[in-house]
Amino acid sequence: MKNFDKSLILTNLRSILNKYRTKFFKKPQPINFEDKVRSMTGKEIVMSMVNGLLNGYYTVDMGTFGNSNGWTCFGCAATHCITEISKVKFNYSNISGCTNKSIAIGCDSSFLDSFECAINQLRSGNIDGYNLHASNIGIAKLPYDRRLPLLASQSWKKDIQAYIEYANTLD
Repeated sequence: MKNFDKSLILTNLRSILNKYRTKFFKKPQPINFEDKVRSMTGKEIVMSMVNGLLNGYYTVDMGTFGNSNGWTCFGCAATHCITEISKVKFNYSNISGCTNKSIAIGCDSSFLDSFECAINQLRSGNIDGYNLHASNIGIAKLPYDRRLPLLASQSWKKDIQAYIEYANTLD
């Protein structure tokens, strides 16, 4: 019987296991916010805005991209949409300002700023405005629909159905 060097065998075995472990058991890296939004269809973006508002992450205030009075957080359709997509709920210390939110979700602030503007145009029923911002950041464009109402702070609940119906015509 041959005399084997146990440490050499163990080293080689560990090397082989490490090689295949990383190949077959590598954890998938989480997709970042920008890539996730860029991979979404128009329908998914519209429904993220709708679902974010319906989930009520913040007190709805369409006049702000995010604000807080110290204990209550306020957000527009864009802020709700960002939370719906990123699954990061902002708090009183990071809801105000694009830079704070971009740090919280780990994305470029200029991308987030344009995305917020695109969603603000969408909730205003301005598809051309949405598409202008969408083109600039490489996200899905939407077909024109002049029937989309303005989603306002006080009336968005009664008007949201038009956006659901619009989304269901997409893709």
